[in-house]
Amino acid sequence: MATLRSGLIMRKALKNTPPSIRIHCIDADVPWIVLGTAELEMEQKPNALTLNQVITSAIQNGIQVIDTASNYYEGQAELVIGKTLADLAKSLHTDNIYVFTKVGQLTNKEMNDNAACGRGIQGEHWCFDADYVEMSIKRSISRLRVSQLDGVYLHNPEDSANSESSMAIIKRLAPLFESLYVKGLIKYWGVASWSGFYRYADDPGSIQLAEIDRFLSSNYKSHHFKLIQSPMGLWNLDTFLTKFQITFDKEITSMTLLESVNTLGMDLFLSSPYYGGHYLAPTKVDSILSPAQNNLLETRSSAPQALRVVGMRSNKSLTEASALFKAQYAK
Repeated sequence: MATLRSGLIMRKALKNTPPSIRIHCIDADVPWIVLGTAELEMEQKPNALTLNQVITSAIQNGIQVIDTASNYYEGQAELVIGKTLADLAKSLHTDNIYVFTKVGQLTNKEMNDNAACGRGIQGEHWCFDADYVEMSIKRSISRLRVSQLDGVYLHNPEDSANSESSMAIIKRLAPLFESLYVKGLIKYWGVASWSGFYRYADDPGSIQLAEIDRFLSSNYKSHHFKLIQSPMGLWNLDTFLTKFQITFDKEITSMTLLESVNTLGMDLFLSSPYYGGHYLAPTKVDSILSPAQNNLLETRSSAPQALRVVGMRSNKSLTEASALFKAQYAK
């Protein structure tokens, strides 16, 4: 009875939002919940078996998109994802499973390896040298056991240790990403940033989408910068709704991140809905739902066309999240 009631509550709360979202860059409709693999790092003793079980359960629950990064789980996340998908392909149809990864943030081992990045990166957490970025993307392809990445993000360029601005880094690396597209190694690229989209244009760490689009459009007949990832939850909702993004429209001088993404025809992935589990306050939705489900429902209405990257620490949290979109598909 409780399960039936919770399903009715979910359907009512989500009645004005779509059960699936089109990722334009890969021309596919997918459930709006994305499996995030970063939060497994927060377990006391994470292991490959745990990650394998969560990924398998995610796919069995209908999730079609996996979010990861080259540094997650000390580089092991990509390896486990690749092996898990290869094993599942023996018994399941996995052609409709999409993996998006990130490049530029280093593992602890790489941080202490002067040879890991062009000029040497001892003690630094990020490396945006073109040679390293290219090597890392090719390594991700190998780890994930694919011939082409569905999408790759530049990972937190605002955190670069040198004086180069976020925009300068993105513009400098654009030729590399576009060349990797031409070579068939990536389908699309973009930026995953913790704070860059939420800074005003005069901040060196600011990432301005309209400026990037104008730069790329002036240098390429068509470009493949289409992926945006940024944190959004009840904990930073006011920030998400602030107009940090510039425009080149004489009538409208600034936009929110969501408005800018929609105007430019990009795909938006919103991460960290619970701020690593630190923000799970109960909300106005019926208490029969979990705090995590309440938070997702509360924020979904603010960006119904965005995918939500939810870190899954266990099958319980995975089941709670996937139950939301399953309820929308139910009659």
